[in-house]
Amino acid sequence: MKSIINRMGKINGLNKFRKPLAYLPGLLVLSLGLYIVIDQPHIRFITNRIHEIVQLREENDNYRVFLKLTVFFRVWLFEVTNPEAVMAGDNPSLREIGPFVYDLHIEKHVIRVDEAADEINFTVTKTYFFNQKESGDLTEDTVVTVLNFAYLGTIQKIISLAATFLKKIGPIIHQIFPGVVSPFLTAKAGEIIFSGLPLDCTNVDKALNLICNVLKGNPPPLLKKTDTPGLFLYSLFYRVNGTVQGPFTVNRGIKNIYSLGNTTSFKNMRVTNYWANETCNVVRGTDAITWPPMPKKLSKIQGYEPQLCRSLNLSFMKEVMLNTLMGYQYKLTADVWNQKDMECYCPRNKKKVMECLPSGLMDIDKCQEVPVIFSEPHFLHASSELLDYAQGLHPSEEKHKTFIVLDPLTGAPISGSKKIQLNMKMSSIPTVPWFTNVSDGYFPLLWAEEVSPSTPSISTHTTPRLKSSISLVSLCTSSSSIAQSKIHE
Repeated sequence: MKSIINRMGKINGLNKFRKPLAYLPGLLVLSLGLYIVIDQPHIRFITNRIHEIVQLREENDNYRVFLKLTVFFRVWLFEVTNPEAVMAGDNPSLREIGPFVYDLHIEKHVIRVDEAADEINFTVTKTYFFNQKESGDLTEDTVVTVLNFAYLGTIQKIISLAATFLKKIGPIIHQIFPGVVSPFLTAKAGEIIFSGLPLDCTNVDKALNLICNVLKGNPPPLLKKTDTPGLFLYSLFYRVNGTVQGPFTVNRGIKNIYSLGNTTSFKNMRVTNYWANETCNVVRGTDAITWPPMPKKLSKIQGYEPQLCRSLNLSFMKEVMLNTLMGYQYKLTADVWNQKDMECYCPRNKKKVMECLPSGLMDIDKCQEVPVIFSEPHFLHASSELLDYAQGLHPSEEKHKTFIVLDPLTGAPISGSKKIQLNMKMSSIPTVPWFTNVSDGYFPLLWAEEVSPSTPSISTHTTPRLKSSISLVSLCTSSSSIAQSKIHE
C-alpha cells in the first residue's frame, strides 16, 4: 500500500510539469517569429541572394543579357516642305516622317576582366536591320527632302579650318556631290539613314583637289570608302552600323553591389579631354541597361552616353505599376540644361572664349568629329526661340521624353526610351551662293529613340533578373507570413 502511494506521488509530480511542457512548441514558434520579425534574416537572405543574381558573373543570366540584347531603333526624319523659300530667307517649314524602325543588335566583346578593380573591359558592336513590319507603310525607299548635312558640314569644316579658302571653292564645292542643285537633299530614307549617297572626288576641278586629298587621307566619320578610290558614300548613321565602339570598362558589382554597371572608362580614358574641366570629363554612369539595386529611393540617377561623351542625370518622377510590378520612373528633365552645369560643355573659339548655345542645345563636334548639335526631340525643354525658327515642331513631354522605369529590388529596367535629336547650325555664307540669303537658326535633321521591343511591358533583358528575384521574394514572404501568423495566435 505504501508503494502505491509513493507511485501516485511521483505521477502527480510529473503532472505538474506536463502543462508547461505543452506550451513549449508554441513558445519556440513565438520566439522564432519574434526573431524573424525583429531581426529579419529572411530579408537579408533575399537581399544577398538578389545581389548575387544581378552581379556581372559569367554564370549569371544577367551577364548573358549584358553581352547581347536587341532593341528597336526608330528614326523620324524632318522633311523640308519649303526648300526654295528657305534659300530666299524664310524659316524652314518641317514635317516629321517616320518612324523608320530598325532592329538594333547590341553585342559586347569582352577584352579582359580585372579582378582587382572588379571591372570588365569590352568593346561594343551595334548592327541595324530594317524592320518592315514595325515601319508600317514606310520603307527604306520612301523619298524625303532634308537638309544636306554632308554638304553643309563640309562647308562648316572649311570655315573652321581655313575660312579664306572658301572664297575660292565656295561656288564650286557642290561639284563633289553628284546631282546636288541646292543645300537640300531629296533621296530615299534608307540612303540618308544608313546606306549612303555619293561624294565623288574622282574627277573634280583642280581647286577642289586640296579638300579631296584631305578626305582621301582622313575621311570624316560620315564618309564610307568604296572600292573606287576617291568615291565615298555619306549617311547619318553609317559610322555606327557594324563598327566597333569603345573600349569601355564597367564595374561588375561583386565587391560593391551599388557600383554595378557604372562606366569607369571610355576609349581607355577615365577622364576624357573633350570638355573644359575635369568635372565634365570624368567618365561615370551606367549604360542605361545595367543598374544596381536601390535600397532606398534616389532623387537622381546617372547614365553615361558615349554619343555625347558625357554623363546625364535623370530625376525621379513617380512610382508606377507595370504588369503588377512597382517601379521607379526617372526621366531627363529641364535641369540637365541648367546654364551653370552646361558651361563646361560650351565650345570655345580660337581665343578660348566660351560660346554657349541657346538653352537645350549641345555642340557635340568635339565628341563625334562632325558639326552636329544635340537636343531633345522637337526641342523639348529648350529655349522657345528655337521653335520660332524651326516651324512645325511640337514638343510633347509624353511623346518626346527620355525616361526609364527601374525595379528597385534588382535595378532591372522594366520600361524605358532613350531619345536624341540631331541639328545643324544654318547661317548666311556670302561666299557660297546657295547660303547667301538664308536666315540664321538651328535646323533639325531627325530625331531617334532606342526602346525595348516589349515596352511598356517587361523588357526581355529584364526578365531573367526579375524571375529569380520574384521566386525568392515569394518563398521568403510566405515563410515570414507563417511565422507572423503564429505570433498573433
